[in-house]
Amino acid sequence: MKKYLWCLICAVFMCACSNDIETEARSHMENAVKQLAKDPNPHISDVEIVFKTKDLIVLQCIIKGMNSYGGYSTSNVEYIYGIMDKGKRMESVQILGEKESVLERCEKIYQTVKAENPDDDSFDREQNMIMQLTLELCFSGREV
Repeated sequence: MKKYLWCLICAVFMCACSNDIETEARSHMENAVKQLAKDPNPHISDVEIVFKTKDLIVLQCIIKGMNSYGGYSTSNVEYIYGIMDKGKRMESVQILGEKESVLERCEKIYQTVKAENPDDDSFDREQNMIMQLTLELCFSGREV
């Protein structure tokens, strides 16, 4: 009985200590938004996971905060977070508006390549997303 109890305690402890990329990304996203916003206490709502792998995640949310005129502004934000080689963490924040989200750009690239090579099954949609998100982090991201 003691062995089973010990195994149960170890399992619960391991689950509690595991650091999921979603938890990590949400925490970093809140810090990044607070740094970028003029309002020291912006309201973050409707956080949605739009893409997730073991090492990459894309979150979209709505941020409401006081603007420089004293009124309140609302922005749709896309947050990309990734764990790169050797554990290096990178993030990229983009305010959506007239801009396409990175996933929309990935889908356009995928559709263009598939249209040019309809018989090529080696170009996978998820691999394309991972490649484009990694490039986005490398070129427009920052280390956290």
